[in-house]
Amino acid sequence: MKSILKRKNISETPFRKSVLEIISDSSSAVSISYIENKLGEYNRVTLYRTIKTFLETGIIHSISIAGEDLRYAMCEDTCQQDNHIHNHLHLQCTQCNSVYCVDLPADSFINKSNHLIDSFEVHAKGVCEHCQ
Repeated sequence: MKSILKRKNISETPFRKSVLEIISDSSSAVSISYIENKLGEYNRVTLYRTIKTFLETGIIHSISIAGEDLRYAMCEDTCQQDNHIHNHLHLQCTQCNSVYCVDLPADSFINKSNHLIDSFEVHAKGVCEHCQ
């Protein structure tokens, strides 16, 4: 956690490290309520500011699925504030409701069109490997 915050030039506080650990230790994307439950006592404004800082600096990315709360997952090391691109699909498990980032080769379906595509985001539903 320390090196991620340091690389992104974000001051390391115990609270920020705790939030980052909660997100990075999860095998699936997490909601704010999940983070809140794991934190115990916290300042809600500080949590939302921390999430915003992590999003803006490319530490985490948000996942928006219709009818669901936003979820958050770790970014790749290459994500930056001005270059925050994720070329993968988000799989929502129909059994456990977890959301996973799944790498997918872009040329498997994206390059089948006459459009110039810089990035993509796909939402899928199915059964995750843990529930199979």
